[in-house]
Amino acid sequence: MASVKKGRVGIILIAGGNSSRLGHMKQMVEIEGKTFLRNSFEIAKQLSPFTITILGYNQEKLTSQVEEDKCLFNPNWPIGMGTSIALGVKHYCDNSEDNNKPEIDGVMIMQCDQYRLAMNDYSNLIEVWRKSSKGIVASQYVETGSAVGDEKSTNTSSNKVTIGAPAIFSEFYYDKLLQLKEKGAKALLKQYSKDVEIVKLDDATFDLDTDEDLHTFNLYLEEL
Repeated sequence: MASVKKGRVGIILIAGGNSSRLGHMKQMVEIEGKTFLRNSFEIAKQLSPFTITILGYNQEKLTSQVEEDKCLFNPNWPIGMGTSIALGVKHYCDNSEDNNKPEIDGVMIMQCDQYRLAMNDYSNLIEVWRKSSKGIVASQYVETGSAVGDEKSTNTSSNKVTIGAPAIFSEFYYDKLLQLKEKGAKALLKQYSKDVEIVKLDDATFDLDTDEDLHTFNLYLEEL
């Protein structure tokens, strides 16, 4: 069972990848006049004063979308998303050793390309985490045309229920998060499933990884 103490949440906004399957930087795709990265960063800041953005590929083009003192460069970004999560957790662990900085009781892993998620979605996750007796709160959604694992499949007849980001991990799991490398934290959600509180969040399925996703996103823009 994870730590009972649940107060301050630190946000780890993941934006370090090179969008290889999409072919161009999804962080800079715009929605209602803001880039994905800027929009997510502004939401994160409103959720918590403790926000850090992890940059990697082509960071020079992305720093203008966030505040300089709230971003870190991950030199290991080519290894995988896990290194970005680990760097964010390390940032909060290092801060907790400074007596002038508050201890963070949990971290929310947030991705900049889940474009349909709004402030209320993230706020609800935080409230559920604070009230839950469990140490992890994670989103549940149906992933259309996906195969087992992190990669999407071209088989559109294959749908599966996914448990993933955005997700909040209590301090109890920091050591596990610090060990992540190639993959994100989904393996931890499976390994410690008895300590996971599930929140149904249908719109979390919409992200931007492929040309097909881009087509879906453009249709969404037409509806706005």
